[in-house]
Amino acid sequence: MMQSIQADMAAIAFAEAGEHETARQMMQEGARKTAPAPAAHKPSLVTIIFQGILSFAFIWAVLKYQNIINELDFKGQSGGLYFLFPLVMVAIYTYIHANFAHGLYDYFGITAKKK
Repeated sequence: MMQSIQADMAAIAFAEAGEHETARQMMQEGARKTAPAPAAHKPSLVTIIFQGILSFAFIWAVLKYQNIINELDFKGQSGGLYFLFPLVMVAIYTYIHANFAHGLYDYFGITAKKK
């Protein structure tokens, strides 16, 4: 920000000295550097609905087949890498649900407040 202020001040100095073309070029270069960011892409409703159904289906499957999951004995007694299964399940669900929630909020234009 400080560099843009210094560039503007230099352009003003050139304009006051009568070198209007140089000042105009300096201002145009500064405008090119601070071009606004492109507008954010709004997610499609189909994608949001798909992610919502996928999130719901994942939780439904975990609750429906919880006895099978419990039978695998994840208390650390089975040995091996069985302890990773619940962690991976949680990570997958978190990823799916976070994408769904983010897309839903973006679709309705709900954004975080900037301080």
